[in-house]
Amino acid sequence: MKSKSVLLAAGMLVSAVPAMAGGAADMKPGLWEVVIKMEVPGMPMAMPPMTTKQCLTAEQIAKREDELVHPASRDPSEKCELKSHERRGNTMTMTMSCTASQGTSQVKGRMIFDSPTAYHGEFDVQAAVEDGRTMHMTQHFEGKRTGDCSK
Repeated sequence: MKSKSVLLAAGMLVSAVPAMAGGAADMKPGLWEVVIKMEVPGMPMAMPPMTTKQCLTAEQIAKREDELVHPASRDPSEKCELKSHERRGNTMTMTMSCTASQGTSQVKGRMIFDSPTAYHGEFDVQAAVEDGRTMHMTQHFEGKRTGDCSK
Protein backbone atom coordinates (compact mmCIF):
# COMPACT_ATOMS: atom_id res chain seq x y z
CA MET A 1 0.00 0.00 0.00
CA LYS A 2 1.26 3.45 -0.88
CA SER A 3 0.21 5.00 2.41
CA LYS A 4 2.12 2.45 4.50
CA SER A 5 5.38 3.24 2.68
CA VAL A 6 4.79 6.96 3.01
CA LEU A 7 4.01 6.69 6.70
CA LEU A 8 7.04 4.44 7.22
CA ALA A 9 9.34 7.02 5.68
CA ALA A 10 7.62 9.87 7.52
CA GLY A 11 7.92 8.14 10.88
CA MET A 12 11.61 7.49 10.42
CA LEU A 13 12.30 11.05 9.34
CA VAL A 14 10.31 12.69 12.11
CA SER A 15 12.73 11.16 14.59
CA ALA A 16 15.74 11.85 12.36
CA VAL A 17 15.16 15.61 12.11
CA PRO A 18 16.19 16.39 15.71
CA ALA A 19 19.03 13.91 15.23
CA MET A 20 20.42 15.85 12.29
CA ALA A 21 20.27 18.97 14.40
CA GLY A 22 22.40 17.28 17.02
CA GLY A 23 25.56 17.93 15.03
CA ALA A 24 25.18 21.68 15.33
CA ALA A 25 27.57 22.56 18.14
CA ASP A 26 26.11 26.06 18.34
CA MET A 27 22.56 24.87 19.06
CA LYS A 28 21.17 25.81 22.43
CA PRO A 29 20.11 22.85 24.62
CA GLY A 30 16.48 22.74 25.67
CA LEU A 31 13.02 21.78 24.48
CA TRP A 32 12.79 21.79 20.69
CA GLU A 33 9.60 21.69 18.63
CA VAL A 34 9.75 20.44 15.04
CA VAL A 35 6.92 20.92 12.55
CA ILE A 36 7.03 18.73 9.42
CA LYS A 37 4.87 19.28 6.34
CA MET A 38 4.75 16.50 3.76
CA GLU A 39 4.06 16.81 0.05
CA VAL A 40 3.23 13.63 -1.88
CA PRO A 41 2.43 14.11 -5.59
CA GLY A 42 -0.69 12.20 -6.58
CA MET A 43 -2.19 11.99 -3.09
CA PRO A 44 -5.88 12.98 -3.15
CA MET A 45 -5.50 15.33 -0.18
CA ALA A 46 -2.67 17.02 1.69
CA MET A 47 -1.42 15.35 4.85
CA PRO A 48 -1.71 17.50 7.98
CA PRO A 49 1.52 18.87 9.48
CA MET A 50 3.15 16.70 12.17
CA THR A 51 4.60 18.27 15.30
CA THR A 52 7.06 16.60 17.64
CA LYS A 53 8.87 17.85 20.72
CA GLN A 54 12.19 16.65 22.05
CA CYS A 55 14.44 17.70 24.89
CA LEU A 56 18.01 18.02 23.59
CA THR A 57 20.78 18.10 26.17
CA ALA A 58 24.23 19.60 25.65
CA GLU A 59 25.59 16.03 25.53
CA GLN A 60 23.18 15.04 22.75
CA ILE A 61 24.02 18.14 20.76
CA ALA A 62 27.73 17.32 21.02
CA LYS A 63 27.29 13.77 19.63
CA ARG A 64 27.87 12.91 16.01
CA GLU A 65 24.82 12.85 13.70
CA ASP A 66 25.10 9.15 12.88
CA GLU A 67 24.92 8.16 16.57
CA LEU A 68 21.71 10.12 16.94
CA VAL A 69 20.11 8.74 13.76
CA HIS A 70 20.42 5.25 15.31
CA PRO A 71 19.19 5.70 18.91
CA ALA A 72 18.98 2.52 20.97
CA SER A 73 15.27 3.06 21.64
CA ARG A 74 14.30 2.79 17.94
CA ASP A 75 12.03 -0.01 16.79
CA PRO A 76 14.46 -2.79 15.74
CA SER A 77 12.43 -3.44 12.57
CA GLU A 78 13.30 0.07 11.32
CA LYS A 79 16.85 1.03 10.43
CA CYS A 80 18.27 4.19 8.92
CA GLU A 81 21.88 4.38 7.82
CA LEU A 82 23.52 7.75 7.36
CA LYS A 83 25.46 7.46 4.09
CA SER A 84 27.03 10.91 3.99
CA HIS A 85 26.84 14.28 5.65
CA GLU A 86 28.65 17.57 5.23
CA ARG A 87 28.49 20.88 7.04
CA ARG A 88 29.45 24.11 5.27
CA GLY A 89 28.80 27.30 7.16
CA ASN A 90 25.25 27.18 8.50
CA THR A 91 24.10 24.45 6.07
CA MET A 92 24.27 20.68 6.53
CA THR A 93 23.50 18.17 3.77
CA MET A 94 23.06 14.43 4.16
CA THR A 95 22.00 11.23 2.44
CA MET A 96 20.41 8.32 4.25
CA SER A 97 18.99 4.89 3.43
CA CYS A 98 16.11 3.55 5.55
CA THR A 99 14.69 0.04 5.63
CA ALA A 100 11.78 -1.59 7.41
CA SER A 101 9.47 -4.53 6.80
CA GLN A 102 7.32 -2.41 4.45
CA GLY A 103 10.18 -1.35 2.15
CA THR A 104 13.19 0.88 1.67
CA SER A 105 13.62 4.62 1.23
CA GLN A 106 16.48 6.74 -0.09
CA VAL A 107 16.68 10.17 1.50
CA LYS A 108 18.51 13.39 0.64
CA GLY A 109 18.30 16.20 3.15
CA ARG A 110 19.37 19.78 3.68
CA MET A 111 19.22 21.69 6.94
CA ILE A 112 19.94 25.38 7.49
CA PHE A 113 20.76 26.60 11.00
CA ASP A 114 19.17 30.05 11.21
CA SER A 115 20.39 30.69 14.76
CA PRO A 116 21.23 28.72 17.92
CA THR A 117 17.45 28.47 18.52
CA ALA A 118 16.02 27.81 15.02
CA TYR A 119 16.60 25.75 11.88
CA HIS A 120 14.72 24.70 8.75
CA GLY A 121 15.18 22.37 5.80
CA GLU A 122 13.77 19.58 3.70
CA PHE A 123 14.03 15.88 2.97
CA ASP A 124 13.55 14.45 -0.51
CA VAL A 125 12.42 10.82 -0.19
CA GLN A 126 12.22 8.09 -2.83
CA ALA A 127 10.31 5.18 -1.27
CA ALA A 128 9.78 1.74 -2.79
CA VAL A 129 6.16 0.62 -2.75
CA GLU A 130 4.79 -2.93 -2.80
CA ASP A 131 4.12 -3.09 -6.55
CA GLY A 132 7.75 -2.21 -7.40
CA ARG A 133 7.11 1.44 -8.20
CA THR A 134 8.83 4.35 -6.50
CA MET A 135 6.93 7.04 -4.64
CA HIS A 136 8.34 10.55 -4.25
CA MET A 137 7.77 12.61 -1.12
CA THR A 138 9.15 15.94 0.09
CA GLN A 139 9.17 16.90 3.76
CA HIS A 140 9.73 20.51 4.79
CA PHE A 141 10.58 21.06 8.43
CA GLU A 142 11.16 23.89 10.88
CA GLY A 143 12.63 23.50 14.33
CA LYS A 144 12.69 26.02 17.12
CA ARG A 145 13.74 26.00 20.72
CA THR A 146 10.65 26.63 22.83
CA GLY A 147 12.19 26.75 26.30
CA ASP A 148 13.99 24.76 28.92
CA CYS A 149 13.38 21.05 29.45
CA SER A 150 11.18 20.16 32.39
CA LYS A 151 12.83 17.98 35.00
